[in-house]
Amino acid sequence: MTIELLSLTESIVNYLREKIITGEFKPGQKLNEVVISNSLNISRPPLREAFRILEQEKLVVNISRKGTYLTKITKENLEDVYQTREMIECFAIDLLKAKNTKDFSKIEHAIARTVEINSKNKIDSLKIFNEFHIRLVESADNVFLKHFYIAINSNLLRYQFLFFDGIIQYSFEDHKQIYRYLWEGEFEKAKDLVRTHIRKFLPIFEVKGDDEITSYKPNYSLPSSS
Repeated sequence: MTIELLSLTESIVNYLREKIITGEFKPGQKLNEVVISNSLNISRPPLREAFRILEQEKLVVNISRKGTYLTKITKENLEDVYQTREMIECFAIDLLKAKNTKDFSKIEHAIARTVEINSKNKIDSLKIFNEFHIRLVESADNVFLKHFYIAINSNLLRYQFLFFDGIIQYSFEDHKQIYRYLWEGEFEKAKDLVRTHIRKFLPIFEVKGDDEITSYKPNYSLPSSS
């Protein structure tokens, strides 16, 4: 496979991933190869490779002899993503404690970058805000842990996009306090706050009989954990 093809495939993946996260492509929708390849003026092989990558991220599913479909947004999937996120982030802090880590510059930089958030560009702003958690995991210096976290990140962003304003409003102080605890060596307090922080923003969704999410009401009634 050529470098050019890999670069093209990556561009296609980024394009489709953003359409999925923002809801422009609807949950359960079939992705038509002909329509997409014609609209992007690309050949089918790199598009199929992009579909394969998105399937690994659990954003799409390929059904034999039927085609490629977006995965649905469901309460069960949401809970699975958040449970996995909590497990990874809390274990990352356990590693930071075990290694007696002192360098939290990546996390500090992620907090500083929040000044770049612009509510008019939700997807880029959400990625900046979510960088705090990515850098937290990255600071544990375990390549597999980071790999697992990145693997669920697209699904995480897909749900977070639904309640973007609530995340921005209620999360920033938690991020700063988690950083303070880490910097002070209070790893258990940091882990407790991460766990509370993640569970606090698990929204309450209204679901249909097949468990598909139809609407949501963020659980903002919980007290601040900062």
